[in-house]
Amino acid sequence: MNYDVEVAVIGAGPAGSACGITLQKAGIANVLIDKSRFPRNKTCGGLLTEKTYRVLTETLLVDPVDASDLGDVFCDVSDRLDLFYGGERLAGSKVEKKLRSVRRVTFDDYLVKKFQSIGGTLLEETTVEDLDAENRTLTLSDGGRVKYRRLVVADGALSPSRRALGFEAPELAFCTETYVPKADLDIKERVVIDFGFVKNGYVWVFPSGDDYCIGLGGKSKKDRRYDDLLREYVASLGADPDKYKMRGAFLPFGRPVDQRKGADSVVLAGDAAGFVDQVTGEGIYFALSSGVAAGEAAQTPDFKKSYLEKVGPIAKFVVETDKFRVKYLKNAPAALFRRAIGGKNAFTGFFCDNMIAEMNYSYSRVLEIYRGYKEGKV
Repeated sequence: MNYDVEVAVIGAGPAGSACGITLQKAGIANVLIDKSRFPRNKTCGGLLTEKTYRVLTETLLVDPVDASDLGDVFCDVSDRLDLFYGGERLAGSKVEKKLRSVRRVTFDDYLVKKFQSIGGTLLEETTVEDLDAENRTLTLSDGGRVKYRRLVVADGALSPSRRALGFEAPELAFCTETYVPKADLDIKERVVIDFGFVKNGYVWVFPSGDDYCIGLGGKSKKDRRYDDLLREYVASLGADPDKYKMRGAFLPFGRPVDQRKGADSVVLAGDAAGFVDQVTGEGIYFALSSGVAAGEAAQTPDFKKSYLEKVGPIAKFVVETDKFRVKYLKNAPAALFRRAIGGKNAFTGFFCDNMIAEMNYSYSRVLEIYRGYKEGKV
């Protein structure tokens, strides 16, 4: 089947679905293309921060899209964060901004079904075999064609569409995760981040319904076996790692993709654009926000210019997280790391509520913020 639309969106994850919903609500002809059939799984810790929740409830899922069933998507909620280094607890605190958990198999399917419920066209189990940017035409795996005026590329960290368009790919990180029943572990129910187990990366333990989502990740290297490291970590918690299935996935690492090059009719969103917090690994917020921005920019005369202006703060924030990671986390000696974080319980809560849950401060000001916090100025 052939389509003639204003906007074609490649990839139906959070970025693509958010873009499709935004376009559909504005009455702009679009089509959403994905290689998978939903519901499908996705390796991801699935932790939603307060800013992500706000994008969902205040920007994306508002009338005429009904968000009353959003609560059914969350499988857990936490109000405590603990920081570790190699199994040693350094600091922890209750947080005011709740940390909600989702399973991506449920969350992504929820967004796709919201898109379809308002008349959106989803082409599942469909790949783009040829991307002709000059003639603005996509040739699909089923033989169909899509003529578009504007194109949103949101097909993930490895993005074949980004490669076909000639954009330089970001570096990659790799993460692997598993789900362990809470009954199999004798640990407190809270969000845990452990920075001392993986070089240039971290371990996470997120409450997720009847389970804990346990995973780790760092810069992708062929000589690193992250699945073996995860087994070692799960065993350190007193569980048998061979009982649980593990899944892995790539994430963008480093600076976002430079989108100033290429056709004015094309933008990249979500992981395909490299929009991931390089300190926490958070990507869902940036995916949703950039997807909404692409949908809104498509309603303006100057598509790419408008989009780059809208995602400018996101791109800047990601760059700052990368600078912070390289300067303070990449090769930080264990003793220095422990001294910097150890015992900073109140600041841990403040940091989570203001930097992780929200984007109230820049990573470039972390040391200034810490000094101001100690002096009661922030």
